[in-house]
Amino acid sequence: MLPFFKAAHLKQYINKNTTMKTKTIRAVEAYKILKELKVAGMSDEAMLAVWRNLKALRPISENYDKDIEEVRTTLQDDEFEAMQQRVVKAQEVERRAKEEDRELTEAEKREIVEINAWFAAWNKKGEEYFKSLSEKEVEITVELLDAVELLKAFKGSDRTFEDAEKLNWLT
Repeated sequence: MLPFFKAAHLKQYINKNTTMKTKTIRAVEAYKILKELKVAGMSDEAMLAVWRNLKALRPISENYDKDIEEVRTTLQDDEFEAMQQRVVKAQEVERRAKEEDRELTEAEKREIVEINAWFAAWNKKGEEYFKSLSEKEVEITVELLDAVELLKAFKGSDRTFEDAEKLNWLT
């Protein structure tokens, strides 16, 4: 049984490390925010906690960025390139029609509708891939941060309260 101490003395009995599951995007956002914090005003213990969390979050962030780039590369295949060329041609047709002060023909309108539909489907597919990457759960061991110490870092940084809210799960 623990002897009766003031709350400040209980720190040594509390395990600040916690293993949890979280969404990948949450870990990525936390990594990017923590990386930009100015920690000079924090206690040494809090700075070490930030450093340990950066170390734990870095692989998740790097893998996510790599996966996003791979998805983009995969989606930008030969068909994508061909559609890009069709966009350029359609834009040129629209420009000429404006210069000549004429309406687009039905065929030109159909071409634009077809291009727009293809890119809408392409964007939807990309968003589905990105969402699946972002929503994927990862297990991570982090060191919980003291909210007061975190606030000190935020005061010295150009970060917003919206960013502070994104780190709430680490406190």
